[in-house]
Amino acid sequence: MDAQDLKSAGLKVTLPRLKILEVLEKSPNHHLSVEDIYRALIEQHEEVGVATIYRVLTQFEESGIVNKLNFFVRLIINLSEATASITFLTGSGVASNNFITSP
Repeated sequence: MDAQDLKSAGLKVTLPRLKILEVLEKSPNHHLSVEDIYRALIEQHEEVGVATIYRVLTQFEESGIVNKLNFFVRLIINLSEATASITFLTGSGVASNNFITSP
């Protein structure tokens, strides 16, 4: 895919879009996370922020260039003095459960 393909998809050709597209095309792994793309760009000394990657991937998805797949649920546990919070993050939303810990 090249600049003309981006134009055909109705997207303006920008350096971040081209760099992200290059990472997606050259990766031997067909399933990349935003973090994978970010790491690959950092290794190439490209300064593209995580928010930009999310935005570009959303635009690519809306244009039919990429498909978004949800493979797993990530569990994040955050403890404070009196309350423990467990948050399950999925690609489709966030669900949270708080509970009181024993002193």
